Amino acid sequence: MFFHSRWFCSFSSSTISSSSDYKASSLQTILKSGFTSTLKSVNRFFLFLFRVQKFDLIIHFFSQLNSNRIDGNHRTHSFFAWALLKSQKFGEAGLFMKTHVVKSSVFPVNRMLDTLIQGLCNTREGLEKALSLLWDCFGNRYALPSSFTFCSIIRKFSSQGNMCKAIEVLELMADDQVKYPFDNFVCSSVISGFCRIGKPELAFGFFQNAPSSGALRPNVETYTALVGALCKLGRVNEVCNLFSKMEKEGLVFDVIFL
Repeated sequence: MFFHSRWFCSFSSSTISSSSDYKASSLQTILKSGFTSTLKSVNRFFLFLFRVQKFDLIIHFFSQLNSNRIDGNHRTHSFFAWALLKSQKFGEAGLFMKTHVVKSSVFPVNRMLDTLIQGLCNTREGLEKALSLLWDCFGNRYALPSSFTFCSIIRKFSSQGNMCKAIEVLELMADDQVKYPFDNFVCSSVISGFCRIGKPELAFGFFQNAPSSGALRPNVETYTALVGALCKLGRVNEVCNLFSKMEKEGLVFDVIFL
């Protein structure tokens, strides 16, 4: 049978008012009380907990399910993976998602990957894990992060001056499986990154090749990064020409550019 409705309501109310006592009401206690659960009732309960943002309870009860050798389905796995992500337990979420290909219309795996990878990007160690996960996506071909996620990794590597890794992600963006365009967000990040490591000539060379993707229309941010590269190269005359070009394109100069 399903979880008893009276028990469900009373337990739900108590967990919201005092989540610190939830471990006292373990799944083992519930089962010993004579109630049996179905995956449908478990998922319904997880959905309730997710909506009220009790992610720690989802994690706890999922552990209880495993302890009692109750196998979840793709929806159960989705709730658990998303609870880990919402709790910022990115390491655990990454391991779980790597061993369980989560497929659900409720929580599309692409959204999970975006949240996971962008979360990992917050630290230097996590950034390497994010890149490794990106490669796993290509190897398994079960999902593909968004272009913004690719851009976030590139920007992080560029800000650290790790241009080898930044170019590695750029090459993944240009892969036939992806073909994400190089926009101004990417272009300005890479140009600034090359300038940061004292390679303005590579920054200028990258800018010259980037428009060949057919999608780049430089904005003030990109031109500002380019001006930095040209000034480091001592090519002041080209800066003047760039200024004239921007005027013809109708771009508005901001304080940072000037």
